[in-house]
Amino acid sequence: MNVIDLKDYKNSLNYRINGFLNLNKVGVSYPSPVKIVTHNAFKKYKKNRSFDKKTLSKLKEGFEEITNIHKDKGIIARRAYIVPGIKNPPGPHSSKITKYSQLVSEIKSIFDFAIDNKFDRKGAEITAFFHPLINPVFPLVGGCITPSKDNPEEVVIEAIYGMDEGVQAFPHDNYAVNIKRDNIVGKYILRKTKCLQFTDNFKVKTIEIPEEYRNSQVISDLKILIIAKDFEKIINLYGPSRVEFDIIEDKHYFIECTPFTIEKSKNKDLDSSGKILAVKKISDIEKTTTNGKIIFIDHKVIEKREWDILTTLAYNLSPNSIVLFPGTVTTAHAATIFREKGHILVYVRNQTFNSGELVRIRLKGNHLVAEKENPERIPHTLILSKRVNNYKSFIGNKAQKLFELYSRNYNIPKSFVITSQAFTEFLSSNGLLERIRHMTLSRSKEELCELAKEIKNQIKKSRIPNDLKKGILEAFNSLKEKSVAVRSSANCEDSEKTSFAGQFATFLKVDKKSLLTKIKEVWASVFTKNAVIYSYANNIPIYSIQMSVLVMKMVDAQKAGVMFTKNMNTNNKNEIVIEATTGLGDKVVDGTVEPDRVLVKRAGLQINRRNRLNILTDSEIRKLTKLGIAIEKISKTPQDIEWAIEEGKIWVLQTRPITT
Repeated sequence: MNVIDLKDYKNSLNYRINGFLNLNKVGVSYPSPVKIVTHNAFKKYKKNRSFDKKTLSKLKEGFEEITNIHKDKGIIARRAYIVPGIKNPPGPHSSKITKYSQLVSEIKSIFDFAIDNKFDRKGAEITAFFHPLINPVFPLVGGCITPSKDNPEEVVIEAIYGMDEGVQAFPHDNYAVNIKRDNIVGKYILRKTKCLQFTDNFKVKTIEIPEEYRNSQVISDLKILIIAKDFEKIINLYGPSRVEFDIIEDKHYFIECTPFTIEKSKNKDLDSSGKILAVKKISDIEKTTTNGKIIFIDHKVIEKREWDILTTLAYNLSPNSIVLFPGTVTTAHAATIFREKGHILVYVRNQTFNSGELVRIRLKGNHLVAEKENPERIPHTLILSKRVNNYKSFIGNKAQKLFELYSRNYNIPKSFVITSQAFTEFLSSNGLLERIRHMTLSRSKEELCELAKEIKNQIKKSRIPNDLKKGILEAFNSLKEKSVAVRSSANCEDSEKTSFAGQFATFLKVDKKSLLTKIKEVWASVFTKNAVIYSYANNIPIYSIQMSVLVMKMVDAQKAGVMFTKNMNTNNKNEIVIEATTGLGDKVVDGTVEPDRVLVKRAGLQINRRNRLNILTDSEIRKLTKLGIAIEKISKTPQDIEWAIEEGKIWVLQTRPITT
């Protein structure tokens, strides 16, 4: 027979088709009916690359049967090759099929690919199959699920908007589920900017995810547990598997089920450096003949599903070439052909590399990693200067805003920043990073507070690595000050949505002897009970908080305070409120003193005193008002500004959006 039903297929070696047989036996949802275009049909096709009338008739019958049952879904055609010597042979991917002529063309493409790549060898089976298309159009979801490599009781679900293949190409969510206890034990919600989707002309296209969806969890907790429960049935019967799924109208369909093993690297002694050759198009493969190159498969090759590039590259590389492949071992199954051809695979997730860059390949834990060499390393400390602009994502919002003003020649006290990279390395060196990654929002508030308490206490006891300690003390010495202010500057702090005001630690008049202790206390303040409760209430996972520390010269202030560039009591944007006291302004900030409170009308800078302390002169009030209006214009939103006056000079200590 040339075209048969799924139930009539007999070859136990064809894992792609057997996966559907397994799904059917387990009783989970999959796209049905499934029609198999057999190896016998391929052999007849190969003679002159055309189908005989009998095969065409059977293809038409299959097409009509599926379209009569599923009028709106369309059809997809898929390869199912068995090729001796290639465990997971690649092949073309189908687009959405709505016409019989398209189906014939897609099956031809699958067979032509096998012929062109000489897959039809002794012992091979070249087969195709087709079934209803499960097409998750944004904001619907697809993904894959595999056993955890760390815990036999856990499984990992990877999910993204749009087609399931999007997890091979783009940042996506990861959910860890303990299938024995039936609970979610971890969530890693990444920022998702792109996904794959069928277009109106039936081709697969990369689309931009709207901003409001980019940081959202793509699958509900309930659906995560339901999918995991179905997966448990599969692995209980058939052992470790990798299953792809798509979700339509809140119903999930498993669209592929294959055996799955996580192999530990066999290249235990590999520690090699070399220059990158980035492969973006078929013509780049000609450049790989030069020895000493490390090959990087560009992410767009995966996004555009250009599998012919992968196959051609795998066959033309020199033996034992090093190949950097986007994604992970669980998502990048298209990479298997490189391992099977004797090459060394390094999964690089979302890292990108350019031709000519020097990288080091080495074993880290049980996996090979690629590390760029010679690019400027992310520093532990940064003196406030124009150089900070290269590392803005590592210094937190507070420091970023002050740098913006510094670069525009506003008066900012001499400062340096201990970057979030230093925070991460401190946590890692003291064995805390992995524990923090388990502080997910799926845990109760009480559980998070208890975990945080332990971590907070451990941070205070932990040692700062010598190289980091040395860098901090050198930066302190460069300020040439006896005492400093030590302030938090987290990535989530002082934003337009969440201020985290008062949640993280700040210390004034810190000398060199106590500096390191106070820095650790700022780091530890991420894990105070109040900060954890605030984060939980604002749906911010603790593990996502990156804490930088701003170390700033102590201003010897005669007057200091805060300024709000709108009246928060009346929500009047035409009024500016200034609160001042003598000496340092911290008592105004924390509300322990009654300040001199002044209201200023923007129009004409008209001063209306609310009390009669008269700490500020009219000239100082107008200068502060002009400063506030200028900073608000730069920030494009009303600001809460901390300031100090020393010998007549106004210093900006902090500025953040008003969030209440």
